[in-house]
Amino acid sequence: MKEEGVGGEKIESEEEMKLELVKASVTKNGKDINAKLTYQATLKTSFLRILGKQSITVSGTVTAVFQSQSFMDFYMLLDNTPSMGVAATPADVDKMIAATKNVSDPGSRNCAFACHIVAENGTVNPNSNYFVAKGAGIAIRIDVVAEGGQGVDGRSGTSAELQQSVSHGCLYIR
Repeated sequence: MKEEGVGGEKIESEEEMKLELVKASVTKNGKDINAKLTYQATLKTSFLRILGKQSITVSGTVTAVFQSQSFMDFYMLLDNTPSMGVAATPADVDKMIAATKNVSDPGSRNCAFACHIVAENGTVNPNSNYFVAKGAGIAIRIDVVAEGGQGVDGRSGTSAELQQSVSHGCLYIR
């Protein structure tokens, strides 16, 4: 059997070279895939025979590492019950009470809650405290939760590859 050597010269396998060891392994550690090949061969010499060296042993190890994507699943439990309509901070509570001082609905005056967006007839009430809070730039708790959920997505999706490797789910409680 003839094989081509480094410089393109022909090597007679049975006579010129004896392959003694070839060992390959592939392992996965976390997101790293490691490949390792170890080899050993004995080559008959030409020029070194003059000095009494009939053969030499050649051996080596080759390694390669591939970093695969890291997959993660995360789930968020988000509360969007009416209590999440309260102003987010004590300062926002004070702003909300001041902003609702003169609203048209007497039951919603001086209130720290931005709730009851839907009127009793089932339509959106543009005069509700929710829209008062939005118009005044007052943060309510559900806004903070929404921003936090977007922040998690933003931190986990810093590259296109990572963004494709993340799945998430949200469970809303009503």
